[in-house]
Amino acid sequence: MNTCRQNKWEYIIRYKDGSIPSIAKEYEAIPEKKTTRNTEFVNEIDYNGKPVNMLKYHEENVVKGEMNIKRFQWLTNLKVTKSNAEKIAKTGRKRWKIENEGFNRQKNWQGDITYACSWNEQALKNHYLLMKISDMIKQLY
Repeated sequence: MNTCRQNKWEYIIRYKDGSIPSIAKEYEAIPEKKTTRNTEFVNEIDYNGKPVNMLKYHEENVVKGEMNIKRFQWLTNLKVTKSNAEKIAKTGRKRWKIENEGFNRQKNWQGDITYACSWNEQALKNHYLLMKISDMIKQLY
């Protein structure tokens, strides 16, 4: 978050339970959380003397006749409002789609790129580029 602040970047970072307990504790202590249909949020939670905004989101799907609820949380420097909460949550969910539709397949199924094949930065870039080209050809095939 500090790197994003220093570079004046906006961020939406996936927050998992237990990763920063002080933020969760402060969030739960605030009684006046704002809500929309699928979101709950609080702006300006203190984290190491800097404000951070927390957004919780849930998706409801019926799977095999049963209600399935998925829950997600993010930390962001974007001011969350009732009018933009769902949009921020959907933007945060896109990370999952990008990872599962491309990089995750290359990393775990096809290319086993979990380990560096070289200490040379250019060689690593070349290797990954070849991996992406081969993945594209396999998809077209």
